[in-house]
Amino acid sequence: MQKDHPKPIGGIIEKPSLYGYLSAAENVMLFARMQGISLTDAAIDDKLIEVGLSPDRKDAVRNYSMGMKQRLGIAVAMLNSPNLLILDEPFSGLDPIGIENLKRLLLKLTKENGVTLLVSSHILAHLFEISDELYLIRNKKLEPYEAAAPTGYTLIADNIADASSLLPEGSEVYMQRAVVAVSAKELPELLGKLLEAGIHIRACIPMVNAQNWTEG
Repeated sequence: MQKDHPKPIGGIIEKPSLYGYLSAAENVMLFARMQGISLTDAAIDDKLIEVGLSPDRKDAVRNYSMGMKQRLGIAVAMLNSPNLLILDEPFSGLDPIGIENLKRLLLKLTKENGVTLLVSSHILAHLFEISDELYLIRNKKLEPYEAAAPTGYTLIADNIADASSLLPEGSEVYMQRAVVAVSAKELPELLGKLLEAGIHIRACIPMVNAQNWTEG
């Protein structure tokens, strides 16, 4: 039985701190014991399923993708049912599909678990889709960010020119850079198609009226 020891804050700073030689279930069990929580095997399975991980996988976490490690880190951070979850650059190192899966998980946590998220990231495009409020740190001050929704994105990839047939009509391609006119809702589908075609996007920069507004 789990002890009722809720904590106000949970978080992952930079990368999840996991034991790579242990399985996902063993990581959850160990971190639970560190926090004075006793979990049954079924409860551990539920924790993994909640973040989209299979409890049937028994191999070491070092074999997991970065996206799976982020999910496991979130499961550990949620063990004591925090009211606030702090995530520092959670999208770093993830491919486009991993990013979209993580976004869905974070939105699920806020809607179904009532968790408040505080997310820091240098990639504003990701924050637009999961945030109710957006702030910038400028000149050592925290300022509310107000801007129009992006009307397009600059995509950077080594072989982006090979994907010209997959890009929306009117896209401009120059060497390793492509400027595409798509909305934030349309972007995940485009990134998925590019990934399937072997185009690995290194940067995705939102644009408003053809101007880069990512200063910060």
